[in-house]
Amino acid sequence: MSWADDFRGPLSPLLLRNPMTHLNNSSSRPTTYQRNAPPDSATLSFHARPHENFDTVMIAPRFVASAALRQARCLAIRQASTSRLAFYHSYSMPTTEPSTATTAPRNDDVPETSITMPPPSNKPVPEVHETRPPPGTSPPPPQAAEQAPQTQKPAPSARPRSTLRRPRKAAMKLTPAAVEQLRSLLEGPEPKLIKVGVRNRGCSGLAYHLEYVDKPGAFDELIEQDGVKVLVDSKALFSIIGSEMDWKEDKLNQRFVFHNPNITCNQDYSLPGTMAITKKQKPHTTKNARPDILSTTANPVVSTTSMDPQLALISASQRTAFEKRVWTALCQIPRGSVTTYGLLAAHLGTSPRAVGNALRRNPFAPAVPCHRVVATGGTLGGFKGSWPRDGEGITITEKKRLLKEEGSSLLTSFSFLILAPLQPDAMFKLGRSRAVASALNASRAQIAAGQRRNLSIHEYLSADLLRQYGVGVPKGANAKTAAEAKQIAKEIGTDDMVIKAQVLAGGRGKGTFDNGLKGGVRVIYSPTEAEMFASQMIGHKLVTKQTGAAGRLCSSVYICERKFARREFYLAILMDRASQGPVIVSSSQGGMDIETVAKENPDAITTTYIDIKQGVTDEIARDIATKLGFSEQCIEEARDTIQKLYKIFLEKDSTQIEINPLSETSDHQVLCMDAKFGFDDNAEFRQKEVFEWRDTTQEDPEEVRAAQSGLNFIKLDGDIGCLVNGAGLAMATMDIIKLNGGQPANFLDVGGGATPAAIKEAFELITSDPKVSAIFVNIFGGIVRCDHIATGLINTAETLNLKIPIIARLQGTNVEQAHKLINESGMKIFSIDDLQSAAEKSVQLSKMVKLGKPNTLLSAFVQKKRNETR
Repeated sequence: MSWADDFRGPLSPLLLRNPMTHLNNSSSRPTTYQRNAPPDSATLSFHARPHENFDTVMIAPRFVASAALRQARCLAIRQASTSRLAFYHSYSMPTTEPSTATTAPRNDDVPETSITMPPPSNKPVPEVHETRPPPGTSPPPPQAAEQAPQTQKPAPSARPRSTLRRPRKAAMKLTPAAVEQLRSLLEGPEPKLIKVGVRNRGCSGLAYHLEYVDKPGAFDELIEQDGVKVLVDSKALFSIIGSEMDWKEDKLNQRFVFHNPNITCNQDYSLPGTMAITKKQKPHTTKNARPDILSTTANPVVSTTSMDPQLALISASQRTAFEKRVWTALCQIPRGSVTTYGLLAAHLGTSPRAVGNALRRNPFAPAVPCHRVVATGGTLGGFKGSWPRDGEGITITEKKRLLKEEGSSLLTSFSFLILAPLQPDAMFKLGRSRAVASALNASRAQIAAGQRRNLSIHEYLSADLLRQYGVGVPKGANAKTAAEAKQIAKEIGTDDMVIKAQVLAGGRGKGTFDNGLKGGVRVIYSPTEAEMFASQMIGHKLVTKQTGAAGRLCSSVYICERKFARREFYLAILMDRASQGPVIVSSSQGGMDIETVAKENPDAITTTYIDIKQGVTDEIARDIATKLGFSEQCIEEARDTIQKLYKIFLEKDSTQIEINPLSETSDHQVLCMDAKFGFDDNAEFRQKEVFEWRDTTQEDPEEVRAAQSGLNFIKLDGDIGCLVNGAGLAMATMDIIKLNGGQPANFLDVGGGATPAAIKEAFELITSDPKVSAIFVNIFGGIVRCDHIATGLINTAETLNLKIPIIARLQGTNVEQAHKLINESGMKIFSIDDLQSAAEKSVQLSKMVKLGKPNTLLSAFVQKKRNETR
């Protein structure tokens, strides 16, 4: 067995008593230990096993000794047996009596062991001097050969750590409104401290969690503003730091969760317009039983002696006032009717989510009928929970069963139910509610994208108009043939030019021609290249992201000199309906899509509202130019350009002027590199010159045809044609088609002159689309008579030999005569009075036609006739 194997067992307690390393740190070779030495020398002695030869010198590697010493410091040491290695070390202690060499080193406070000391050896062994003092004693002076003390150099002091740190942002700022609200909460009947934390609100993100506390935590941070002190939870400091609490905005966005211990029975303190989410004390219930009504002595509301049983049940409960409001509104829903979360929230002046939370805590169903609130469109896949039943909420199957028992119209024809006339602010919340708006935005977005009420002109005409008003533009001209393009390039007299396809659509640079040419905007360097590219562009269709797959025909090209911009900006003048006046939208990031800038860096866009009576003054124009970032040499020229653009906007009845980019060249000139104009169609009578620039080849042929007939027609991508008088009624008609699962094929407003001739023209426009499988006619006969409209419908159906069904909903003057004419005509025209029923019928018949079921459609028509004759 080697000497190192003795370290595997437990060590002697003597090592724990004096755990100092006795190694020669100045040497990398193994250290030699002396088994006996005088007490005045710093040596380390070993007591080996009795059967081993003590005259040999034991040598141990440094890492073995270090490992043994570390183990002795960390582990509990047991009494070593005599068969294992035991060792100890001694230090030279200062004494006045000379010590003898034959006396073994002793330690009075160390107990004796059964290991006897071996006889001293005569072989000289090199000594290893102790380099560190024993614990609790001062280190002895180093001994040199001359036995003279030497002065050691002091150790260099550690370099002080830099304490310069950047100042941390304030934990939280409070707006004046938040300060006032918090001050009122702190001045309650039992004033306490308010601690601000955060809570997760799901898809709404984090919300401020406010709660009363008696004393601050150990690491909470105290902020004070205008005399109001608020604690910030240390756990939420990372999420709150640098934020600003605005009471009104955060309340509207439901960013508050507030638990108020001053409210008894663990109820919520609900902020106005929000729902507090806190843990509630559940009432004592028995299995398979309804919750008992809580005692009304703590919080009596009203007398329940002469009250409806449902309202009495709600009033007797000790729940929050908001929950009682929601449950009371549920009781107002008639049996057999349903409503939506959005409409109920608009009626109560709150959010659909708050309504859903209140319904989830309804313990009185079906007496308080929360099953009569469904998702938008009538689906039952929304909120599932209601009263406790074996630990689970109400299921969709139970909802269907209850609605079926009540004979709800949801099973036949879904209709919204508004409990009371909505106030303007409630209507605004209803329009913003996701539940209702999500079902209507699709059709309205298609109308907004497809509507073309404003005249748009080509780029070269916009450049000519800018030149007339003295606005700087690059030199250029329009060419309708390749030869003209070559001649214009020669006249420009430069070898750096740009050729642009004249198509009324955005994204020309990334478009593709039908012949394979990539890009509608190309850089050219000679008249030959101008001729080559012009021949490939003129007469071909350019397809961009705005034209659709059909593309737009390119009839000419615009060739202009290429200018290198030192800086590029964006400037637009628009009519703003919200402010009822002009507005100037500017951005320091020009030369790119403004939609991208608005999405990635909205702070780069500046909006300036203009008083139409005052106009754009020198101060306003100079301020816009300075904010854009024009250099000092160009500020005045930029101011003059902005004022001239506003002059064009007013004098030409423009609805839009967009300059992108508005550039500052290297020689400090302000130029409009690209311009886009829009003009109001209603100003055609006084803008003859401008409207002569209209290019009908860039518009939809059907829309041009409808405009010539005095009809407002916009083609969409659906399959149900719409014929309506009035833009508002037309929008509502498309909305109700969408709500019933259909897709409108067009927007068609025949206006107040819904004559038989106009109806015939409208039917020709609608039936020109092969995708149309049903036609929904919704006419209110206020100016015109319904019997004249019915006559036009019958004559048009006979003349055009229509094979698709027509659903007519006529209301107004002579409506009875109109129904009689339609019923006696024998045509496939379904006359329905109710708007919801008519929309549902149009969707059903459209699906039958698309599925190719003419027999089913004929049976429905025959059944309709039988019902009319009874």
